[in-house]
Amino acid sequence: MGALPCKDDDCTYPRFILKQLILYKFQQVFHFLPLRHQYVEKFPYDSALMLGRFSILLLHLKQLKKVQRTGNKIFCFSVYLLTFITLLIYSIFPLVTLARKIVLNGNDNFKKDLVFVKGGCFKMGNTFKESDNNELPAHEVCVDNSYIGEAEVTQFSWRSVMGNNPSRFKGCDGCPVENVSWNDVQVFIKRINKITGKNYRLPTEADWEYAARSSGKRERWAGTNRESELKEYAWYQRNSSKKTHPVKQKKRNRLGLYDMAGNVWEWVQDWYEKSYYKKSFKNNPGGPSSGDDKVLRGGSYFFFPRNIRTTRRAMANPDYRFIDIGFRLAASAKSHFLT
Repeated sequence: MGALPCKDDDCTYPRFILKQLILYKFQQVFHFLPLRHQYVEKFPYDSALMLGRFSILLLHLKQLKKVQRTGNKIFCFSVYLLTFITLLIYSIFPLVTLARKIVLNGNDNFKKDLVFVKGGCFKMGNTFKESDNNELPAHEVCVDNSYIGEAEVTQFSWRSVMGNNPSRFKGCDGCPVENVSWNDVQVFIKRINKITGKNYRLPTEADWEYAARSSGKRERWAGTNRESELKEYAWYQRNSSKKTHPVKQKKRNRLGLYDMAGNVWEWVQDWYEKSYYKKSFKNNPGGPSSGDDKVLRGGSYFFFPRNIRTTRRAMANPDYRFIDIGFRLAASAKSHFLT
C-alpha cells in the first residue's frame, strides 16, 4: 500500500492494521508473499487479538476528534471505517479456513498424490540375514486395499494447512516437512479432513511395509535389493549432505512411491511394542492397543543403509520432534474418500 495522506499520525494505526490484514490474507491465499515478512509473521488469526484491535481503534478514533484539519479528518475517518469493516468480516467469517480451502482445492495437493495399493498377503518382518530383534519373527499378514501418499508431505502442504513451517531446513517448499511430532500430525490430519471432507490418516505399520516393499515383495530397500543401486532410490548418509531434499527426485519403487527409504523417518499409526510380531493379528494388524511410543519407518538422510531398510522399526514418544522426522498420508479404500 502506498503512503496515505495522514499527518501527525492521525490514521497511522488503522493504516498499519489494514496493511497487516491484507498482507497476511494474501499470503494465506496465494502463498507468494515471503513468510519472513514482518507483517505476515507477527499477525496471527486470533479472535482475542481482533477484539483488542477494536478497543485500540476506538481510543484512536476519540483522538481523531481533536484534529482540526477537516479534509484530512474525513479521509482518516474513512480509513478507520474500512478497518472496522475488515476486522468485523475477519472476525465473523472463518477466512483462514476459507483460504486453506482455496489452496487445497486449487492445488489438489493430497488427493492427486495418493497411489492406490491393491491389498494382499505377505511375510511381514525381516527375511534377510541382517535384522534387529523387533523385526522378528517374519509372519503372515494380509492388508486390504488402501491409498498411500506418493511422497512425503511437503513443507508447502503443511504451511497451506497449518499456517506455519516447523522444519529445520526451510526455504524448500518441495522438501518434506520435518521436526513434527506424531501429535502434531494428528492435528494436521484433523484439519485437512475437516477442510476437504475426506478421511485421511497415517498408514498402519503393515500398510507402510507392504507398500514400501512394492506390494509385499522381498525387497531389502524400497525399490531394490542391491546396495550399489541404493543411491538411485534414497537420500541417506552417503549422498544427502546431512539434510533433506525435495521429494520425487529419486527413483520410485514398483508401486510408484518415492522416498520410502531415506529423506525423513515417517510416523505411522501404530503404537510400538518390541515383541508385537510374536502375537500380531494376520488380517490388517493395527499394532498394540496402547503404549508409550509410536512407530517410525523408512530411515532418513542421516542414516547408513542398514537403518533405512524396509523392515527397520524405530520408535519415539508421540510428542517427540526432530529434524529428520516427517510423514506421508494414507486412506482406506473402504472410506470412499475420493468421492
